[in-house]
Amino acid sequence: AGLHGFTAPGFALWALSDSEGAYGAGCAENLGDPGEAAATALEAAMHEAERPGEMPDLVLIHSTPGQEEAVLRVLDEAFGGNVPVVGGSAADDALANGWQCFAGRRAATKGVAVAVLFASGEITYHCQSGYLPSEHSGIVTAARGRVVSSIDGRPPAEVYDAWSGGAIATARGAGGGDIMSATTLQPLGVELGTIAGSRPMEVPYY
Repeated sequence: AGLHGFTAPGFALWALSDSEGAYGAGCAENLGDPGEAAATALEAAMHEAERPGEMPDLVLIHSTPGQEEAVLRVLDEAFGGNVPVVGGSAADDALANGWQCFAGRRAATKGVAVAVLFASGEITYHCQSGYLPSEHSGIVTAARGRVVSSIDGRPPAEVYDAWSGGAIATARGAGGGDIMSATTLQPLGVELGTIAGSRPMEVPYY
């Protein structure tokens, strides 16, 4: 895979050597339905790997923020939850909606890239979110999709600001402001369980 430039000069390269394996990648723009974009990208990746209908050993995804759940649903339906999926959300330098993803010669400013790996060797993996719970907790009492509008019956910004020690106090003021930078390392999440005594979290809310 490779890339040279989008709106500004740039270059990215990812290489893998496995003469006995099969690999493919696809990218699709989200034209209103992120699930459809994911299905299109997946179909392109499987076609490039020349392994249609088979189960890859691993799927890599790279999605612009806001559509990750829809992408995962499509992959889960395609493979019945039997294929590990790893990856993340696209990012930019200034958290200004300038994120992009690509695969081969295709790129998308709002979309998803999918790669399928049919490896000749064994693939192993380990994943933990990187977040640990604080002593604070509450119940989401109103939400729509990934947007939380109430925690314990209170405005979520008010609750979050108290839990985080005032991380978004400035943005809550009269002038408003961006909260992404201030909240990235302190996300709201759902505790999943324990691994080796630690308590990893899932982070479904933004």
